[in-house]
Amino acid sequence: MPVAFNVDRMQALGRSGILRVTGTMDVKEKTPLFVPTLHVPLLGMPAYARFIETLVAGGKVKIVLVPPQADPAALPEAMEKHAFLGRLVLLAEAPGTTQPAIPPCANAIPMFRSPWPSTSLDAAFSIGHARHFLEAIKQARVGASDPVALGIDDHGFPDVLEGLDASFINESAWGLAVESFDAGGYAVDDLVRKSIAIHERIRLDICRLAWAAAMPHQFSHLAAAGFDAVIETGFLADASKGSYHLPGKSMRIDDLTELPCSCPHCQQLATAGGTARPGTLDDRVALYCHNITVALDEMARVRQEMRLRTFRDHLEARNHGSGLLTTFQRKLDARTTGIATAATDLAARASINFIGADSYTRPEVVKFRHKVTAHFRFPPRTRWVVLLPCSAHKPYSDSPSHARFIAAMSHGWKDWRKHCSELVITSPIGVVPRQLECCFPAAHYDVPVTGYWDEQELRFSAGMLSTLVNVYLASGGTIDGIVAHVDGGYRAACELGAKEIAVPVTFTGSFESANSREALNALTATMSTISTEVDYKPGTRPGGSPQDEDTRVLVDYQLETRGAGKVLFPGEIKMRQLQGGAVQAIDKTNGQPMLVIDGGSGHITLDKQAADRLWQAARSDPTITLKKVQFCDKKIAGSSVFPGGVDQADDGIAVGDDVFIHDKNGCLLAYGTAVVPGRRMKDMHGGPVVAIVKKLEGK
Repeated sequence: MPVAFNVDRMQALGRSGILRVTGTMDVKEKTPLFVPTLHVPLLGMPAYARFIETLVAGGKVKIVLVPPQADPAALPEAMEKHAFLGRLVLLAEAPGTTQPAIPPCANAIPMFRSPWPSTSLDAAFSIGHARHFLEAIKQARVGASDPVALGIDDHGFPDVLEGLDASFINESAWGLAVESFDAGGYAVDDLVRKSIAIHERIRLDICRLAWAAAMPHQFSHLAAAGFDAVIETGFLADASKGSYHLPGKSMRIDDLTELPCSCPHCQQLATAGGTARPGTLDDRVALYCHNITVALDEMARVRQEMRLRTFRDHLEARNHGSGLLTTFQRKLDARTTGIATAATDLAARASINFIGADSYTRPEVVKFRHKVTAHFRFPPRTRWVVLLPCSAHKPYSDSPSHARFIAAMSHGWKDWRKHCSELVITSPIGVVPRQLECCFPAAHYDVPVTGYWDEQELRFSAGMLSTLVNVYLASGGTIDGIVAHVDGGYRAACELGAKEIAVPVTFTGSFESANSREALNALTATMSTISTEVDYKPGTRPGGSPQDEDTRVLVDYQLETRGAGKVLFPGEIKMRQLQGGAVQAIDKTNGQPMLVIDGGSGHITLDKQAADRLWQAARSDPTITLKKVQFCDKKIAGSSVFPGGVDQADDGIAVGDDVFIHDKNGCLLAYGTAVVPGRRMKDMHGGPVVAIVKKLEGK
């Protein structure tokens, strides 16, 4: 049966996708998913058979693992007796190169698993063992065309995945099951190495299955490590030992005075007093069914969090249930910064919660910090920079506190906007320029406010502040001074950053709250002093209004190339409000709409005219650098570009980047958004790599 896996969204090393099985029956499963094991002998117990039948009827389970059977007749007899088994896709375990013994009527996919031994004392032996297994599979499949699923046992050595020749896997596999990935184990550094090796060395459109003992509360960390599925392992043993699984932890059922679940299996287990003492085989089966139900529900939660782009919140919440899981996540963040940010999209709308130190290294936060310091530049009008504290309400300018700041500044200096730029000091993001306050994640985060800033928070904000100012000065810009209207930790961050800046920083005062009447009066007085002491000549500004300059800055930031905003808007800009909070920017010189700014994410979508104008400018001006994909034909059919259509792709393309698709003659065919990093596009066999936004038909 042909099987294919397609990635539809990447979030750091984790991703969501679709697993498709076609043939006598078509099955489509969203990933990440939990794959239960079909325990054929247990089908003789009515409770277990009813449980599986209910899962199949409700669409909760479509694919199950079938281990080798001691009695070859057991599975055919079970399928004849239980018609619902015919609606399942059987992932049939096959040790070595032996074809699994599956009835002809079954919808089966073989999963070839490396044979014994299951342990090894030496990494070199384990690499050789895996190499011989892959070579045997390759020889056995000479002439076969359908992709295969493989199970590799690394015996706990990350060297296997790092050093094994993965060419056969990348050429011929639809799925790779990795054994010995113990998410709750102490060898955290080894798990991180394995995660990186799987991500970097295995094709992105190969389904990655974790084939190791894992409890539901560990599923989110397996998904964060890049796994698309978890194969049930050890659940029967857990039930026999009285292990009771919950979404956030696992407990001994004998220790519970009442069962915190009301599923039918727990109702069967609970006594009149609410306690449970499973003693019979039926009780153990009920406990097993409860644990499987929790596993399916937890993986469904992970899938939804992935698609809602709130998976990181869920991951950090699960951290609190285990110190080892927290260690794994932190070390994974530290070791995969470049990989994770290249696979993280900033064009999101989801609300996110920063709940602790783990949030400091969230990929979207790290990527935003880097993108701001590398690609944001103050608009030409900037002579003074005003530093302000963040607010609970987002975007900041809609908050009551910032409304008061703006009113106080305007009262002291009516034309301050024509000469000043604002930076908002915040944690853990660092610094948010006013021009980017509607962009993700600046407008979408919530953080507990205690008034205390730790050393990391101070360093993030101070470093970004000094970098933004110093880079602007180094590029030829002029800043007369910086006004800091901040209190508490905000002030400490500004004082730390001011030590690295060759521009005078004026603090409006020392206040308990920057929003107090005394503080606002001091802000007004400071702005009034600047306006009277400095001679700023009135007249027509070459850059247009502050809004025009800010729009150009936003374009440069998103496209990561200076001058792009000036190419799109050489003159004045007309802003037109659209439904849903979006804003359309129109070039007033010719009346052409250039782009739309999404009201929910601050993300820019270029119009056809804008994409073509940028393309023509980039061909004549080497300072305008666009991210490009060369297509193999002169016309693109459909709404996506697939790997087979990619001749070349820029290595610097990250997930969510604006991509310009052209043919080999340099004609622009379309403008789109990258689904996967550019350096991985050509390696893939299927699935979209670029989502088309606008087609230009070879301009």
